[in-house]
Amino acid sequence: QHYFTASNAEAPTWICLNALAAMWLNSGNLNACVAYLNHAEDLAPNASEIQLTRARYLSAKGEWEQAKALIKQVGDMAGNFARVRELARTLLRQV
Repeated sequence: QHYFTASNAEAPTWICLNALAAMWLNSGNLNACVAYLNHAEDLAPNASEIQLTRARYLSAKGEWEQAKALIKQVGDMAGNFARVRELARTLLRQV
């Protein structure tokens, strides 16, 4: 419920938008997911968390090779938090 309230904020943050994209992805609504994902990427195009959500979205669309490449890129990026790198490795095993 809080996610829906966040989507009505005047200027939602990229973190909020990425969380909304992930929520819609988890519920299987790819159209809503990509709308929030694109908005999040507009605000923070280099955020690794957004790129991982994008990879999950690509995987859900059946674009596994693109998803794998993006996940590997995030997992190999210097400067990412260990949590993000571990999430990338976990997702890579799932794709």
